[in-house]
Amino acid sequence: MGKSQQSANPKTIMIFGSPRSGTTWLGKIFDSHPQSHYLHEPEIAQPTTVPVFPPDEALAITQLATDIGGWLNARDVRTTGTRPIIRKKGESAFHHALRQANIYAFKGMERLIPSMAMAGPVLQPPSKALTLMVIKTVNMLGRATLCLQAVPRLQGIHLVRHPCGQIASIMRGIEKFGERFELSNSALPYSPMGKREGLKPQDLAHLSPVEILAWKWAAFNDAAFQSLSDSDRAIIVSYEDMTCDPLGSVQQMFTQLGLEWAPEVEAFIRASSEGTEHDSHYGLKRDPRLAALRWQSELSADTVKTIEMICRKTAVGRWAFNVGTGDMADGINKVTSSLSSG
Repeated sequence: MGKSQQSANPKTIMIFGSPRSGTTWLGKIFDSHPQSHYLHEPEIAQPTTVPVFPPDEALAITQLATDIGGWLNARDVRTTGTRPIIRKKGESAFHHALRQANIYAFKGMERLIPSMAMAGPVLQPPSKALTLMVIKTVNMLGRATLCLQAVPRLQGIHLVRHPCGQIASIMRGIEKFGERFELSNSALPYSPMGKREGLKPQDLAHLSPVEILAWKWAAFNDAAFQSLSDSDRAIIVSYEDMTCDPLGSVQQMFTQLGLEWAPEVEAFIRASSEGTEHDSHYGLKRDPRLAALRWQSELSADTVKTIEMICRKTAVGRWAFNVGTGDMADGINKVTSSLSSG
């Protein structure tokens, strides 16, 4: 979309969250808006050089401003070709069919040559009617605050899933696909939480997989939650609250972000909420409430206790266990008031 994209000066939003926290579902909900352009984890195809917890924040902010500018103009298939491929306002049926064919061709080649996931350029919808740019990421949570500082017009959504639900989902993935990167943990000692708790690199070798996952949930969400909860350009959303009332929760998000509602968004929410809790691991069509509660029948009491003990070291962890599926605004008020008292 290039220059026309920038000249329209659309509203720009980044969705931050841990892996397996519902960020893809929320991203595709925003993608269902006919005047939006959705970018799925552009930092995979265009990696940043900024460390997860950078020692020099001023330098990191400068680099992130360049990175985000590049991500907004991404045209690789992994970033701009997520399915379902939604027709946009001003896009003819022929153009949409051609764009679908372009994406499916790359996806087909990806099965033979995995590197094709980063290939492009992918045909993009016309940008004349574009009013919203949405970047979804699960890799920038620790740098969420810096991203907002790097781009003054950027707004953020921090999607928080209960740690037990998120960790249970990660463990299902490890069991199904094998361990890949889920237990990587070298950044933890350099996180705000790691520094507060005196975590040392040598301590990591003594952590169990569940402890590593709990530390990762807590450290990364803590880094974002502590600052974004006070930002007038960010909102914090409970995944569990969202699953209780998907339509109402998203309508509230749109209002808070100053976005116009569209009937296509409501239609997508209803269609994507009609599956079961046993749909595919990466599928979008499922009963979100069943998915949110599935961990309660999977995790042992000892495992839940281990997760809770680690996560309660943070404000966001205390909110998750104290408030659970309650009202998010009330939960944030309780957590904020508890920051000074520990």
